[in-house]
Amino acid sequence: MSVQLIQQYHAQVEKIIRYGGSRNEGSVRKPFQDLLEQYARQRNKVEK
Repeated sequence: MSVQLIQQYHAQVEKIIRYGGSRNEGSVRKPFQDLLEQYARQRNKVEK
């Protein structure tokens, strides 16, 4: 998995925590979903 993708994920989560004040599972669901989707796109490009 790309280090850049993980750094983007961490930045998104930190932003949510900073402005939303929440660390619960529901608040970080979208950034995690984005991370998985981007990872899958990269894997599909490599395997084709």
